[in-house]
Amino acid sequence: MPSAVPFVNRRDVLSGGVALAALGVVSACGKSAPKPPPVEQLLGPLDQARHDSALASAAASAVGNPPQVAAALTVVASQRAAHARALSTEIARAAGKLAAPSSSETPSPSQAEPAGPRLPRRRWPT
Repeated sequence: MPSAVPFVNRRDVLSGGVALAALGVVSACGKSAPKPPPVEQLLGPLDQARHDSALASAAASAVGNPPQVAAALTVVASQRAAHARALSTEIARAAGKLAAPSSSETPSPSQAEPAGPRLPRRRWPT
């Protein structure tokens, strides 16, 4: 009676490993990343974001709104204004006017808070 456990030799294991590696390499070859939309396609959403922000601001400051509604409309207005600023930055970057993001918006590592407790300095014997 033959053995129930099949015999696998080293050559079969190595060839299977090579096949899996080749499959991983081939599966990585695919479509390239999608191209960013042209600047003209971003102008419409920019105008809409600015319009929405102005409309929500006007509705929030309208007389007779309950405080909850005015607060919600103020949040909508600020979010749409932030969206318009982000779109403006992206349009400027895509048009080539902005080479790199400004460093004034994000703190440099020297200005940022340390991630954890400060470790004591190690002194080497002299």
